[in-house]
Amino acid sequence: SRMVGEEIQAHRQMLAAERGELRLEVADVDVPALLDELVALYRPHIVTGGRWLQLAKVPNCRLRTDATLLRRVLGNLIKNALEATAAGETVVVSAEAVAGEVVFSVRNPSVIPDAIQLQIFQRSFSTKAGEGRGVGTYAVKLFAERFLGGRVSFVSNDDSGTVFSVTLPTAP
Repeated sequence: SRMVGEEIQAHRQMLAAERGELRLEVADVDVPALLDELVALYRPHIVTGGRWLQLAKVPNCRLRTDATLLRRVLGNLIKNALEATAAGETVVVSAEAVAGEVVFSVRNPSVIPDAIQLQIFQRSFSTKAGEGRGVGTYAVKLFAERFLGGRVSFVSNDDSGTVFSVTLPTAP
């Protein structure tokens, strides 16, 4: 029931964001604590089933941002990465402090086909036939770029697998 409630809240947030009415609750966010919390939340999640979730390097730093929205952004990326990963493989979550910014990364070993890469941030596009709503990566980009003042990017190739990155300023 908690997960259903969170899905309803996420949908409401996205609609408010699309209308430009989303209100942020900005506060200091401890980056290691936030990532520890997210990894602990998703390790036992139903989508993990036989996949590993690993927390790699994380800088000891803080951000001034909306923690709930950042959790939603990173949670969507973690969930998508787990769903795209084969059983026995590992999704790696990390962060790096670089020149006044924090770069969060979620990596999985799979490669997104070129045709799908071109549509990845479009609303209502889903790789999940019949089961997805197609708002995960769309919401990531909307929330991170329009409301958190960051940038979202990804690479997907045979050398790197797929790595989604969210870059946020350390100070607004």
